[in-house]
Amino acid sequence: MRSTEVIDTIRRFLVEEVLDDVPEGGITETTELLNGVLDSFGLMHLIAFIEDQYGFSVPNRDVNRRNFGTAELLARFVVRERSSG
Repeated sequence: MRSTEVIDTIRRFLVEEVLDDVPEGGITETTELLNGVLDSFGLMHLIAFIEDQYGFSVPNRDVNRRNFGTAELLARFVVRERSSG
């Protein structure tokens, strides 16, 4: 699994399922997700999607800016978790 594929999947999910009135190009790999883009419901929806899509549980301690700050950071987290599991 490549990080770029995960980024694209995350961006598509956010645009289609979580955010209103945001074109796909409006969410880039470096868009700050936790600074007003995602509310708490959107974050929970994203976590559930990651768990379902990639087959691992996301511990509460891993939900932070280092892992969920941007689509790029989240993709790295997903790839890292998948390769260690």
